[in-house]
Amino acid sequence: MILHGRYPRNCNRSTSLDVLDHHDFLARLLRAQWRKLGGSLSGEVREAEAAGLAPDSRLLAEHQSRSLPEVLRDVNKHSDNTLARTVYLMLGSLQADAALGSKPLPADDSVASTQMRADLAIRGWLQSQRISADGLVLENGSGLSRLERATPAQMAAVLQAGLRSPWMPEFLAALPIAGTDGTMRKRLKDSPATRRARIKTGTLNGITAIAGYVYDAANQPCVVVAFLNDEHVAGGAGRNVLDGLIEWVARSAP
Repeated sequence: MILHGRYPRNCNRSTSLDVLDHHDFLARLLRAQWRKLGGSLSGEVREAEAAGLAPDSRLLAEHQSRSLPEVLRDVNKHSDNTLARTVYLMLGSLQADAALGSKPLPADDSVASTQMRADLAIRGWLQSQRISADGLVLENGSGLSRLERATPAQMAAVLQAGLRSPWMPEFLAALPIAGTDGTMRKRLKDSPATRRARIKTGTLNGITAIAGYVYDAANQPCVVVAFLNDEHVAGGAGRNVLDGLIEWVARSAP
């Protein structure tokens, strides 16, 4: 295969090789884990038909996910990008259910269609909250894409909707607390914002961002959002600017 084109000046080229067959790897992993538990498996691992399980198949085990507030806590506190993408794809693989809250949609092998449904679910929610989706680009939901786009105004509107939501306590509890835990554990210690700001951070090469809530001097929650996109934000310079903004809000009075 030959690729033509140009690399951006700040782009690094790398090559990744997948030398293991996916199904063989899964089979070996399953057998190894089963042996650790004292069991043994005979036969071979076969891939299920895309149309569904064979008539003589039977359920051996099932796993129920943790509640969404617990999952979001791991996503936001520690910026777990893989888990963030999983939650994003869940939006495209579940449907509302009055009794259960949600239930799986019929099986679909296409990740692209799942992502499309997730995108539509997010845009539908934004519309229900009267938040403009103009210019919004969602690629993979992981937080690591350079193609995704959102404006500070859109993010601020989402945070304002969070304060109005009946799930507001769970949402706030998932955000890192300045000078205390998560990605904000070492930031803004011994400052007016310590334990008074709940901030989700975001970082890529040449990009640093914050979005969350800061309590001002009158103990009123303020929505704070800032994106810095510039090569000069490297080395902590951008973070210092954003920390200064958070401190200023925490000291301010209406």
